Amino acid sequence: MAYLPGSNTYKNYIELQFNRSNQGNEFTQLRSNFERKLGSGKIMEFNTTADYFINYRFLNLYDTWLRFETPKTAARLGNINAQGYDMNISGRGALFQYKITPRTLVELLGTHNNFLLYSSSTHLADPGYSIGTRMDHRISDTKSINTSYIFNRNNFTGVQSHLVTATAPLVFDSIHSLSIEAGGSTSEGIHQGKKRPGAHWAFPIA
Repeated sequence: MAYLPGSNTYKNYIELQFNRSNQGNEFTQLRSNFERKLGSGKIMEFNTTADYFINYRFLNLYDTWLRFETPKTAARLGNINAQGYDMNISGRGALFQYKITPRTLVELLGTHNNFLLYSSSTHLADPGYSIGTRMDHRISDTKSINTSYIFNRNNFTGVQSHLVTATAPLVFDSIHSLSIEAGGSTSEGIHQGKKRPGAHWAFPIA
């Protein structure tokens, strides 16, 4: 079992580089990854990226997370890039996965929708947050039934929404693939409070 989105290809390294642009902006970047196998299928991994802008004297910390994994569970704290939802979920927070059966997985997450885990700059807006859950049941190595729910509050657009989606294969073999996707949503203005319901369905064919 593994939390794949956002995982690094390179393991156990440290990298330090100095960058200077034509405009004279200078920053130093630190990137590192540490992974350790703890036995019995347990893995702990830490990843970080830090930029220090010399001219402005502030620090940005991003792509930074701690992951702990067992054969049945996976937990990640820090920067999150979630997949399997009908919207982009990227920010800082926590994610937990549990394998109910060898083919069935449930996931819970909560994120503050800012890709910076930390910044010493004082001019940062509050983008909002997301809370979600999903379940994935694999029928085969390439086909699965997936259901998901996400609540998203977007302070930039002034809208908060609930979104539920479900996908399931109808026909699949070595030549044909037919699946159904359906979903529903509601959205409302954070200040106005006007709700707008919606629904969608599709039959992806390959």
